[in-house]
Amino acid sequence: MSQVLVKQLLTHFQVETWQGGVHIFLPIAAQREFNTLLLYEALSSVAPQLSWAVPKINDKALQTCLWDKDTAMTTNRWGIAEPSEPVDFPVEQLAAVIVPMLCFDLQGHRVGYGGGFYDRFLATCLPRTLRIGVCFFEPLPQIGEINPHDIALHYCLSPNHFWDFTRK
Repeated sequence: MSQVLVKQLLTHFQVETWQGGVHIFLPIAAQREFNTLLLYEALSSVAPQLSWAVPKINDKALQTCLWDKDTAMTTNRWGIAEPSEPVDFPVEQLAAVIVPMLCFDLQGHRVGYGGGFYDRFLATCLPRTLRIGVCFFEPLPQIGEINPHDIALHYCLSPNHFWDFTRK
């Protein structure tokens, strides 16, 4: 299914025109998450100008770290790979953030893995930074509890659809 989502992203976005960086999460194998490494490989071949960033969890915040396939990594207490010697990547240089989730709704709200890490991180991104969710499931009509600090997605890719939440 990850390959289907990568194809969707390449179909719906002109990634070759993106400048700056793309923030991706690294998948947790035990959670059977979207394989962002396939996305990295595909986008790197059509948009070699892009830089890549991954999160490192520091207390209650995500540090944005420069990343490539040769970056030395360590596994944190949640089983997530992180740079062992992180180098900060400027958030204002991000063209897009690929956002993990458990589910989303028709308004672009998402349910993540708890803790509000991505909502706090997305609040620091520039308005022009694309917020693109990837989900193996179709959306719910509405997520019950939306909080003032929740940040909606601009787009979401599911196996059968491309969702554009910028057209309201």
